[in-house]
Amino acid sequence: MKNLIPTILFAIFPLVSYSQKPNFSVYNNQVNTVKEEVKYFEIEKINNQFYMLVGGGGNVGVFVSDNDVVLIE
Repeated sequence: MKNLIPTILFAIFPLVSYSQKPNFSVYNNQVNTVKEEVKYFEIEKINNQFYMLVGGGGNVGVFVSDNDVVLIE
């Protein structure tokens, strides 16, 4: 009798947890709001080794060498 209650709960728990349907409407609304607020950036080539990322709240310089990439804020 002592083992009957835990056994029943152990058997019912997966059924209850899988029967719940998640509500993604709140998540989808948040994702759509972020998509509307995000500003995209453009890449401007200064020369063969230096690029500039323009937009998105600020500009960032990008120096590209044979072995490294350096971001300059």
